[in-house]
Amino acid sequence: EPGAQGLSLVPLLKNPKATRPSKPDALIQIPAGDGLRRGKWAYMWYPAKKKNPAAAMLFDMENDPNQFTNLAELPEYEATAKKLHARLMKRVKMAEGKVE
Repeated sequence: EPGAQGLSLVPLLKNPKATRPSKPDALIQIPAGDGLRRGKWAYMWYPAKKKNPAAAMLFDMENDPNQFTNLAELPEYEATAKKLHARLMKRVKMAEGKVE
């Protein structure tokens, strides 16, 4: 269906031995905010505080799977947080049907 998100399963239905395409990331949306899981990173942002970058949380899921240490405000992770934030905003717009 036009506007639907996700990957088509048609190739797998036609050929069960076909390789399933992988997604680069996963969008998580909850009433309080939005999140993105990309590789080893988990990034969350809370729209109620959109003007405040400190409303972000960044976790290294390989080294901190229980999410105890928020890396979002540490200078050495600033570039990673900005990159993930930009991708999250694009994915949110896609979910709203505003970007293809």
